[in-house]
Amino acid sequence: STEQAPGEDSEVLLKPCAIYKDPFRPGSPNILVLCDCYKPDPDGPRGLGAPIPTNTRVYANQIMDKVASHEPWFGIEQEYTLFEPD
Repeated sequence: STEQAPGEDSEVLLKPCAIYKDPFRPGSPNILVLCDCYKPDPDGPRGLGAPIPTNTRVYANQIMDKVASHEPWFGIEQEYTLFEPD
C-alpha cells in the first residue's frame, strides 16, 4: 500500500493533470500521466470530492496561482514505481 487512503475506505479517484512522453522508452508511443487524487463525492463536479490529505500538489497549485506574478522557486517529490517494459 502507498498509504494514500485510509484502510477502512480506500476509494480514491484520479484526475489527470499532466501528460508527458515516456522518457524511459524514447521513440515509443508510451506516455506518463500525472494525476491528482480525490475523495469520491457523488454531488461534486464529475464525482470528485476534496483532495485526499496527501494530495499536496492541489494546495501548492493554489499558492502558485496567488503568486503567479513572481518567480517562485520550490521543489516537489513524486513517488512512482517502474515496471519492466513487458
